[in-house]
Amino acid sequence: MGIIDRLKDRFAQKQMIPTIPVGADRMPERYQYRPRMYQQDLLNYRYAKSYNTHEGIYSIISMLAQKFASFPLYVYEIKDLQKFQQYKAMHPGNALSGSNLERSLMLKNLSMEIVVENDLSRLIETPNEYQSMTELLENYYGYKLIFGEGDLYLNTGGIAGGRPLEMQVVPPPMLGILSKAQDLFGIDGYYIKQGGIPVLMVDKKDMIMWKYFNPVVDEVEYMHLRGLSPLTAAVNILENSQYAQKASGGMYKNNGAKGALFGKAMPRTMSREQINSVMLDINERINNNSQKGAIAALAGDWGYHNFGMSSIDMQLLDAQRLNLQRLCNIYGVPTVLFDAEHTTYNNYESAIKQLIVNKLLPEWKSLRDLLNRQLTPRFQATRGRKLYIDFDYTELPEIQKDLKDLNDSVRDAHWLTYNERRAVLRYGARPEPEMNQIFIPNGFMPITDMQSITNSNGQSALGLSDDQIP
Repeated sequence: MGIIDRLKDRFAQKQMIPTIPVGADRMPERYQYRPRMYQQDLLNYRYAKSYNTHEGIYSIISMLAQKFASFPLYVYEIKDLQKFQQYKAMHPGNALSGSNLERSLMLKNLSMEIVVENDLSRLIETPNEYQSMTELLENYYGYKLIFGEGDLYLNTGGIAGGRPLEMQVVPPPMLGILSKAQDLFGIDGYYIKQGGIPVLMVDKKDMIMWKYFNPVVDEVEYMHLRGLSPLTAAVNILENSQYAQKASGGMYKNNGAKGALFGKAMPRTMSREQINSVMLDINERINNNSQKGAIAALAGDWGYHNFGMSSIDMQLLDAQRLNLQRLCNIYGVPTVLFDAEHTTYNNYESAIKQLIVNKLLPEWKSLRDLLNRQLTPRFQATRGRKLYIDFDYTELPEIQKDLKDLNDSVRDAHWLTYNERRAVLRYGARPEPEMNQIFIPNGFMPITDMQSITNSNGQSALGLSDDQIP
């Protein structure tokens, strides 16, 4: 059973927007068909083919999608709204830098607590009967990287805006939008199509479209309502790569023979027996392991055509490496991750952390805000609290060294209460009143008390150097 059949089986006929009969060749009169940007490219699956056939694009996108999906996702209850707002306002790019990591973890753990048994947490754990959340996230983000958008369908059983029964990722080429003819920025609904024919209507509340900014404003095709694929900016790179691959293929085909040896006095036409006799003599005298590095001699007047690698061929290989670097720049990936020749352990570790901070954390914050706007409000928490979906980057192996350094430093952070220190270390708060007080190390005093300390000459300690203070 395909995705269309599964969705149709679970979708009731209670629609807020007109139903499109299967096989109909026109939309309802109040709507105008708005094809996705670069429709012809999508119909030919140009971007998908690039992912399937270009090793650079496949390597970059698969690495990004798998790393993105490795972030754990949890459901929380908000217990302190003020601290929660401070945590939410923090910029994701600064989350792993020094004191920001300490502050981020402290605010998060003081303002929220994880919910284990809840309908939303169960949906996050098992979004549908065919996928885990990790698989769904990899598909969701992978489509965004290829097509410029990821589309998540919330199956509510036909109740628009109701509580989802499951979540399914819809391939962007199979999704169409409904918008009013005179409305440049509004989306009234979606439809899932098969073979270009709309087969299933979806209320706009039940589709989470996660997309990249698209600056192309088109009053005819409404391209700005869909995401802009990063591969659109890589069209020239893809074309250059195709030419380079074809050229390198021809180069390697000719690399079977280093050159062609010919006798200038030989007749233009020779029988197969004569050619075999000449080749036998050449193989014995020249193409022989025992002759490696030696100078061979042949009687007669001979000529030679060299098939070896020229400077143009070397430039071709350099151009292929340059194309990969340009693709990495488009996707915001450090090039050192795909440069085995110059990669060391230290710069690889630094590049992975750079990828997490500059690329994946902003992407996760974007998705987190979408989920909490369209999915979370449909579920209720206990004790009248609000629910919140958030990711946890502290479980990534690349962050463990930073956490260890943070754990060592927070033990001596006497300006924090013990419960604040426990929050930074990801422990729960203790109920004792003393755990919310600040303890000063014994022997410390305010600077004003230094006035009372004098040396043997009666001079105040404030005017002395450190080695003169008694």
